[in-house]
Amino acid sequence: MTANHLLRLPLKQAAPLAACGYCLFGMLGIFLSQQPGAVAAVWYANAFAVAMLLAAPRADWLVLLVAIALGNAAANWFSGDTLLHSVQFVPGNLLEISVTAWLLRRIGILAELAHSPLALLQLLALAGALTPMFGAALGAAVLKLTVPVPYAELWLSWYQGDVLGMITLLPLLLALRHEPLQNLRRFGWPESLSLLVLCQAVTLLALTQLPFPFALVMLPLLLCAMLAPVLLTGLAVWLTGLTINVMLALGHFIPPPITAHWQSLWTYVPIVLTVLAPLLLASALEQSRQRQRELSHQGRLLEEAGSLASLGAWEQHWPSGKVYWSAQLAHILGQSQPRTWESLMPHFSPASRQLLLRALQKASVSGAPWELELDYAPNEQVQAVRVLQLLGRVESHSTGQQRWWGVVRDITAQKELDQLKSQFVATVSHELRTPLTAMRGALDLLSHTQAEHLPEAGRNLLDIAARNTKRLGELVNLILDLEKLRAGRLEVHAKPLDMVAAVRESLVTLEPYAAKYQVRFVFQPPAQTLYALGDELRVQQVLSNLLSNAAKFADTGSQVLLSLNRDSEGVRLSVTNQGPPIEEAFRAHIFQPFRQADGSDRRQREGTGLGLSISRALVEAMKGEIGFTSDAEQGTCFWFRLLAAE
Repeated sequence: MTANHLLRLPLKQAAPLAACGYCLFGMLGIFLSQQPGAVAAVWYANAFAVAMLLAAPRADWLVLLVAIALGNAAANWFSGDTLLHSVQFVPGNLLEISVTAWLLRRIGILAELAHSPLALLQLLALAGALTPMFGAALGAAVLKLTVPVPYAELWLSWYQGDVLGMITLLPLLLALRHEPLQNLRRFGWPESLSLLVLCQAVTLLALTQLPFPFALVMLPLLLCAMLAPVLLTGLAVWLTGLTINVMLALGHFIPPPITAHWQSLWTYVPIVLTVLAPLLLASALEQSRQRQRELSHQGRLLEEAGSLASLGAWEQHWPSGKVYWSAQLAHILGQSQPRTWESLMPHFSPASRQLLLRALQKASVSGAPWELELDYAPNEQVQAVRVLQLLGRVESHSTGQQRWWGVVRDITAQKELDQLKSQFVATVSHELRTPLTAMRGALDLLSHTQAEHLPEAGRNLLDIAARNTKRLGELVNLILDLEKLRAGRLEVHAKPLDMVAAVRESLVTLEPYAAKYQVRFVFQPPAQTLYALGDELRVQQVLSNLLSNAAKFADTGSQVLLSLNRDSEGVRLSVTNQGPPIEEAFRAHIFQPFRQADGSDRRQREGTGLGLSISRALVEAMKGEIGFTSDAEQGTCFWFRLLAAE
């Protein structure tokens, strides 16, 4: 239950409550103002009325305002005023109440009051300083018609009383409309009661023993703001303000001798400060606690999500060497304490160790990101039992420091499923290869021996059958090559290879394919011959895949540019075409098998989605790397780099 639920009642119950509550609060304020030591009539009734309006639907406001007006008149009449004088207070109070409630609902800060110092300041500035001016102006003008007191004195007395009432009671009623009352229960009833008693005891002691007590009065309120929920701080502030005003009115606290002109201001300003400081501190601390709760909740959600997805996060700082792991990463790696990747090298298989070392070296020099699949064993004494997907990113600072961060995912189960799928596909492909070979042989024999005896329609059908049989055979071979690469059974014999000659050979082979799409290959060979370590057959296969893709997706009538050069990391070949850029959402999947930007059965360009996946596997098998860039202005560039042959 919240404080809002206590005020949100059906209209039949809310109207009597508004009238009776306003009458009681009004009689309290009048009683205090009639005592000899009173400074101003502390008018809590308007704060109560504003809270009642804000808790009710806008359609009920007129009825509630009538009830409040009756309660206002009744409070004055019960306190001994004439009927005419009782009614004179009503217009100013109704103006202040309705304007304050309308503005507060209009600016929409009510839900933030308990945890936003800025929203609380807006409330106090609006309801505690601005709108009482209007109510005091109208109320003093009406009273001046029958009361022989200067207008300025009437206005100041009205204004001060309304401000003190608003700033002490309204935060308690409004800022807590959305705060569960269970917060007090969780904090503890004994603790709450102890703090309230402490605040009142210090207030009574200070007011009776000290000439300047307000600094001491504020100390327990600040303690309450630091330790307790905002609800308790608001309650302590209101009770303390009420105690101060009662003590002043009854003469138990007499301020030091001071001129009558400043007597009111001397007590008014300290009371305002005594109210503002604890409320603002409590709101600021609650804002901080709420942020901590949100961060803690988000962290818990991330950990739970990481646990479900077998995903762990890591962070490493250079040159300090500080390492941070999520709890899930420690579970995945089987380590009790965060460690650097260098110290974990013995846990990786030799091939994975080389990949990781190369990625870390590149990251430290150029800040290059990496995405690797590595074999990992939590225990160095056993063989690798887990397959990890490791993603890393680098943030470099002008100070020379680097922040490495990323995620690790345990994909062992996924790899096992992939292996079963691959075995199935390989088995089916092998079973298809034999009948396809027989079909292709039969079609070739028929084409060479009987084609001339067939009518033209028959020869066309024979050509269609031969082409599609050949295409199906090539697809089966691609699938088998992919599965061999995945299983590590495809043999790659790297030796010094003349890359210029390899490129020229591929261009001659693929010129007819480029002419089919009305594009032209342009190759500017380097000034000197470049040698790289690679398997000639596999390099030709990679070149064929890249060149055919570039021609297929290039704009009609454009050129496909090839460049070959040597850099600090090896020999780099680039193939660039001018055409539509690769879609952003597809870029992360471009090297995955059977993935195409247009995967529908109505796609305009033929292909299996295996070429780039096989090319990547072949390049990495030759200890090289492959990548791409794509944008509308520069076109799409696929490149691969092989180690240079000395």
